[in-house]
Amino acid sequence: MAQIKVKQVIGLQNTINSITGRDNVVETFTTNQTNGDTGITLTNAARETDAIMVFVNGHKTQEGFSWKYNGSIVNTATLEAGSELVWDQTTAGFALEADDEIQIQYETPAGGVSNAGSQPGSTYNDTAVNNSIDSLELALAGSNTLSASVDSLESAVDQTDIIASIDSLESGGSMGGTMTSHIIPDTNAAYDLGNAENKIRHLFLSDNSLYFGNQVISIQNDKLQLPSLTLNPGTDEEFEISSKSQVGKLAFDEEEARMIKKYDILFKYACSSVWIKKTASAEEQFVGSGQWVSLQQNAQGVATDGAEGWFLTCAHNVFQLDGSGNHQIFDQVWINYLDNWYRVDPSWIFYDAVADVCLIKTGITIQANHLLKISSVEPLTGQTVWLCGFPGGYDTDSMSKGIIRDAHFNINDSGQAVDSLFLNLPAIGGNSGSAILNNEGDIIGIYTFGYTDKETFGGGANRSVVHHVTEKLKVQTQPNARYVEKNYLGVDWARTSPIDLDQSYYPVVDGVGGPVLYSIPQAKGVRISAMAANSPLQTIVNVGDIILSAQVGGNQYDFGYADGQYTLGVLIYETLGQPVDITFIDMANRARLTKQFTPVTYQTVPALHDMYLIGGTNFKIIEEQAG
Repeated sequence: MAQIKVKQVIGLQNTINSITGRDNVVETFTTNQTNGDTGITLTNAARETDAIMVFVNGHKTQEGFSWKYNGSIVNTATLEAGSELVWDQTTAGFALEADDEIQIQYETPAGGVSNAGSQPGSTYNDTAVNNSIDSLELALAGSNTLSASVDSLESAVDQTDIIASIDSLESGGSMGGTMTSHIIPDTNAAYDLGNAENKIRHLFLSDNSLYFGNQVISIQNDKLQLPSLTLNPGTDEEFEISSKSQVGKLAFDEEEARMIKKYDILFKYACSSVWIKKTASAEEQFVGSGQWVSLQQNAQGVATDGAEGWFLTCAHNVFQLDGSGNHQIFDQVWINYLDNWYRVDPSWIFYDAVADVCLIKTGITIQANHLLKISSVEPLTGQTVWLCGFPGGYDTDSMSKGIIRDAHFNINDSGQAVDSLFLNLPAIGGNSGSAILNNEGDIIGIYTFGYTDKETFGGGANRSVVHHVTEKLKVQTQPNARYVEKNYLGVDWARTSPIDLDQSYYPVVDGVGGPVLYSIPQAKGVRISAMAANSPLQTIVNVGDIILSAQVGGNQYDFGYADGQYTLGVLIYETLGQPVDITFIDMANRARLTKQFTPVTYQTVPALHDMYLIGGTNFKIIEEQAG
């Protein structure tokens, strides 16, 4: 007799069930109950309670469920039809969910009289049939052939009918239950697991290998190990990745290609040179830089204010102090778009002198994809940055690349008062007004100053200042308006060496006559180096005192030149008229004190004091003289 295959055993089991009157029942449910009574009830009686199998989303549940009948917990060996499934999420380890598929497999009790295949109906002894089934199960467990067990059943069922029953299942059979051996196809690369319409939901694997042809994916030391990867195979852009260096090269090449593309589709249209004639009688001409910008975008990030024609540059590209100490708008300022030159109408120039930021409303319609926008992400020290400008008047729309040396730069003599970026990036005169760009091509600052003998030392107001100032400038209506709604401090500050600190300030006590607070010099604070007669800090601090920190409007600022410390100028853009608590070292008493002052606005301050780089003009990159 031929050995019966696995699929024949399934058919044989169905035939045995037919003999005994038992049915293997599979029922599928869902429930909106997460724990406790589920509302799921058995349609039929179950022959053996312990043999009932419960699957949740295809995974057999070993524990965490019980049964009720008529509202009472059932502990009997069999179950009545209508018995309800009770879920225990603590024992099971998870709660049920509404989209869970719950499958229950069980066997109904014996019926007694059955008709199997073409055999006439007969009455069989249940005990004798059970003995035959047990014999079959032992044969299966021992991995022996089923010949002997089948022979022992031939008196009850003709084998021809068993095979016929098996064959009848081949076209519509199903698979379920617990896998106890390997699944090996009888033909290489001929069968699929799932298809395009009916996919396998989850595939849970151990940390052994997964083979794709001759390639292997595995887990080693809890880390995923991948074979070498080939990108874009069969094309001119085919690239193999098999090492960290190759990944780095690919990233570098992709970044380089992306910025080249950004220049080609955005920067060369958005960036513009600036030509300047300061007075009508002047013979000299100067150059600077600027760019067309969007200050308003829709939810998709597309500019919606192109018709305004906003142009961003630095303030010292549009005005200077005259002989009387007043701001004088330059006689001629020219900017470019799509190879056309436009002379700026002075009445639409708006600027903040201290921040050295200028916004011009030209009314020229600029295409949305030719506009730069201000980033929503604050820049960080060490970040890569780009500059597009007119260095020295030599090359229009000239690109340069560098990094941020310091994202919150505080010039050692307070010349650049506002919170600023300090860059390691090639730039010279003529770059003034260039936007500082991140890798997304968005504005994170504006280039306004540099050390004249060091082309890679420079920077300007950072993203938060540019964003704050442009939001204020875009709503100005007064012709060539100077922005004055900001806090006036009226002091200059400087860095103090640890040698001077040790000699003149430390040890520091907590309050006049108090206990010693600092016995050695602290790397914090800015020293007041000069104070105007109209400063709101008069009577609060004295020249020589060191301001350590301030609290205003719920914000805390620590001042100084180290990481995490700010320029005193951050107070300029705090809420107007808001009282400020400052903590400082009183030089005369070598004591730490805290006092409160209220800044005044620049509306009450002469234009002479509302200037860029006050106290640091020797560091300004001036407009480059043309020719």
